[in-house]
Amino acid sequence: MSDIDGLLQRWRDDVLQPDERDRLLELLRQEAVRSEAVDALRFDGALREALALDSANARAPEIGADTRRLERQRPRRGLWTPRTWLAAAACLCALIGGAVWSHSAPGAWARIAASESAQMIRAGHPAAASVGDVLHPGDAVIGPATIVFGDGTRMILAAATEAICEDASGAKRITLERGRLDAEVARQPAGAVLSVETRDARATVIGTRFTIAVVDGRTRLSVAEGTVSFHDRARRSDTLVHAGSEASTDVPAPAGPAPTRMIVMTWNVKYAERGSIEKQVRVMADSGADVVSLQQVLDRDRDAYDAELERVTGHTWYVSDPGPAAPPIYSRIPPIDSECRWIGRNSWGTAGRGATRMKIMIGGVAVNVFNTHLDISKPPETGPGFRTENVDLLMAWMQELPDPLVLAADLNCESGSPWITRLESRFVDTWREANGDAPGPRTAMDGIWRADWVMRSRADTSLRTLRAWMIDTDLSENDPVLAEFTCDPP
Repeated sequence: MSDIDGLLQRWRDDVLQPDERDRLLELLRQEAVRSEAVDALRFDGALREALALDSANARAPEIGADTRRLERQRPRRGLWTPRTWLAAAACLCALIGGAVWSHSAPGAWARIAASESAQMIRAGHPAAASVGDVLHPGDAVIGPATIVFGDGTRMILAAATEAICEDASGAKRITLERGRLDAEVARQPAGAVLSVETRDARATVIGTRFTIAVVDGRTRLSVAEGTVSFHDRARRSDTLVHAGSEASTDVPAPAGPAPTRMIVMTWNVKYAERGSIEKQVRVMADSGADVVSLQQVLDRDRDAYDAELERVTGHTWYVSDPGPAAPPIYSRIPPIDSECRWIGRNSWGTAGRGATRMKIMIGGVAVNVFNTHLDISKPPETGPGFRTENVDLLMAWMQELPDPLVLAADLNCESGSPWITRLESRFVDTWREANGDAPGPRTAMDGIWRADWVMRSRADTSLRTLRAWMIDTDLSENDPVLAEFTCDPP
């Protein structure tokens, strides 16, 4: 048995040692070895496919038997045997796809393996997706397309399906905005599972085949092989879904009539650096807020705020869809839906800036609440960075939606700035409306300037501001800003 044959066989049997894996990688980086592998795989696969398709032929069983007899009899040295061709295929995806392509494309997260009129969105800019395109964290793909990871994991996106690649510190995380996704997941290393998240659920896998879809606001999971952990956000429940089984979520129904008033808070909690999540949530709960927009929340703390809000208030809370660099919205009013979008670049070299929208019912009127954190360049300049681009994309998104709208966000700019002036073409500052103070409170950098705003859409008459206030706290360098609204059907 040749070196490559033996190493592939040991890889398939899961007994490959680290030094052997390095040797296998080295061999597969050689063009001649890869060419031989591809040629052998193509011939073997074509032969088996032809026999399968010609099953009606009376001689097919005889040919198949002769083929298997020859496989057992022929010398194994230097040949790509049927026993190893699947291992070779997996290795070519996992090893060449991971090790070899990583040498030619540093930072590659995955690649487009098949594309039919698919689109890729990067930094808010859509473009046609082509086979071989490299995907990075933060990129969105709109199907039909097939995504392949370095370890051989494949995801097939149906037409009009939108999936966002998330950075999860070595693990794979996909946000499914809409549509259907079929996945074949290679065995994942310990501590680095794959997860697919939707608005109301999360599927976590180690190695399996499954389908997950968002249909009419519900997430449906069907498992073909293996086991998937299915988390229902509304019920806060986890279910193990085994091969041949399905699971789904239900859109939460309001427990009673829709409220006619709501209190909205925005607060940049700055990664809970100054105060614990428990202390920050106590401020939120004591304020009576119904909807809370938070900025600078670590991914790992996203669900922790949700759980602590429920523990402290004794009410069910709902959190918005996760998205690339999109700050979360928490609501104890059951949402109708939520979504995240990319709103442009970020001066800090991270994935970019995102915005979040959550639709809730107030007084029989659907209100869309937005949360974002606009760009600001690094010190000592602390200039606008890509803020204009952020506002342009945010306003374009808002233009798609009817009033009433509420914007509760860290806008990183003060009254009279061109960005606030632009936003005020559609919105009213609730602080000025309630208190008559145009500049508003100094909410950021421990009272140096104003960055935090709660606004409502200007043209709508059904949503009215009752009051607006700020909470002075040392639990973050930004203070929470709140507004109370009442909503009457027009």
